[in-house]
Amino acid sequence: MNGDLSDCIPTVNLYRTDPPPPAFSSGFNYRYTRLFYQDVAGTMTESRNLYKAYGYRVTVVVSGTGNIFSIVTLATKVGSGLALVSIAAVVVGMLISC
Repeated sequence: MNGDLSDCIPTVNLYRTDPPPPAFSSGFNYRYTRLFYQDVAGTMTESRNLYKAYGYRVTVVVSGTGNIFSIVTLATKVGSGLALVSIAAVVVGMLISC
């Protein structure tokens, strides 16, 4: 936030969460249902669809270091926020009184 862009060097790690290929089945296998209501001959009937999702599940982990805390930056941002709220209150008060 306060540093140079060249100082920002995040690291990205990718991990497979499924077992290695000699397992029963490789990749990600998952079944889920969606329930819905359907009009059949004038009556609402509950139905469901069964979906099978398969592929590779990948977890992305991004890590890095944050910037140091600055009381000056905090005071500036809080002060500007309060100023905007007070300006908005004045404008709304003027609009209501008209």
